[in-house]
Amino acid sequence: MALSKITNGGIGTVDDITFSNGSGIDFSASAGSGASSSILDDYEEGTWTPVISDATSGGNTASTSSSVGVYTKIGDIVHIQCEIDDINTSGMGTGNFYIQGLPFTSSGGADVVGAMGWNNITLAVDETDIAAQLINGSTHLRPVGNKNDGDSKSVLNSSQLTSGSADIDITMTYKTT
Repeated sequence: MALSKITNGGIGTVDDITFSNGSGIDFSASAGSGASSSILDDYEEGTWTPVISDATSGGNTASTSSSVGVYTKIGDIVHIQCEIDDINTSGMGTGNFYIQGLPFTSSGGADVVGAMGWNNITLAVDETDIAAQLINGSTHLRPVGNKNDGDSKSVLNSSQLTSGSADIDITMTYKTT
């Protein structure tokens, strides 16, 4: 949809609104107050590739039939979604596993937990469900099992994945720098 604009007494149309570097839409209570926290100057949509690995960076990686992620970044808030299908753990270690490749480094002082759907992952006897945890200052997630006591968590290990048929879906919102 084109927007109308007035130029030198005439009305024209514009398809996109652009701002010079360091400028944006000002949402401050009193127009022109210059409060930088009230200016929307960053919006981005894109894709990222989630990678299952036995390390927080590098390491041995799993193969998948499909591994896709999308994100939307508005200011310093990032919303991610990903779908990882038919995770094959051949060649990975049997210890903890991680999901690498987040599009932006997390910040904000606190760890974030996101919703995680799964299929063909075996919970430990004392785990009630699984969530995705993002540690402050990182670009990887770690799937954690929530314990029966309601307070503690344990990082899942690759032996809990049914190799070749485990699936993971994640949605999360976090703060970046």
